[in-house]
Amino acid sequence: MSAFYDIFLRTAESVWKVKTILGKILNCPLEKRREDLEFFYATLLGVQIELSDKDSDDDTIVVQYKDEVIPLSRYDLRVSIHYERSAFMRNYSEEWEKFVCVIIADMLCNRLNCEGIVVRNYHTVIDRFMFMERFYTTRNQDD
Repeated sequence: MSAFYDIFLRTAESVWKVKTILGKILNCPLEKRREDLEFFYATLLGVQIELSDKDSDDDTIVVQYKDEVIPLSRYDLRVSIHYERSAFMRNYSEEWEKFVCVIIADMLCNRLNCEGIVVRNYHTVIDRFMFMERFYTTRNQDD
């Protein structure tokens, strides 16, 4: 049994810049999967992480977050995270998977100053990152 999580990023940055930042976050270089596509991957401690342009299929998919319906076509890049369930602690694997995915998404969104969303299997939104909202909230609390 395996689990798939996707981090969708809304950014004007190139795939190469996101690849560099993701490699620094993971402390692991991402390799190019195919020469003709901007598709990169890394395997780290039993977790496979892939960075690519969005699939054309994402244009027709919408997810719901709280009361808002969000079309995935709004996002530019996709980071896919695939976990092999047998590699992790039995009773805590799902919590660990969410935790790792949310931390990676948060770090990417903060470093890229962009919006992001974490989705499990295209159906369940785990978290949404709106950098500017968090920035203004933090700034106003300091005043």
